[in-house]
Amino acid sequence: ATINSAELSDAEDAYKRLPVKTQEEFLQIEHRLLEDGTYKLLISKLKRLGGSDYKDCIKRMLKKIMTDNVMMLFSFSGHKGKMPFCGSKICDALLGAVQECAPDASLKEIELKVSIYLSKAKERVMIKERKQDN
Repeated sequence: ATINSAELSDAEDAYKRLPVKTQEEFLQIEHRLLEDGTYKLLISKLKRLGGSDYKDCIKRMLKKIMTDNVMMLFSFSGHKGKMPFCGSKICDALLGAVQECAPDASLKEIELKVSIYLSKAKERVMIKERKQDN
């Protein structure tokens, strides 16, 4: 399926809105990723962020997708009353992009690193706040 120019500009617009800063923005992007062109463009753009290894790719891509404050609302599988990141179109796009950047990394390794990075969002926010207070 080819992507027409209107779909492409919608997809570009969705990418320009990243990183998402609220849960509502996350859900808006999630909805837009139901369009095949937007989904494919996100994977393509995330891949270009690259990284020195799969862990670095994940970190760079997640920072592009959403702020630490939004990451705090998620856990990979939805534990501790948080929303599940796994199963979202955004997560699928991230996993696909990382697998293309680092084909030697297993899906399990990638999922584990995403899970750990999400779980440390609160820590990163607190460190940032402490730096601002000084």
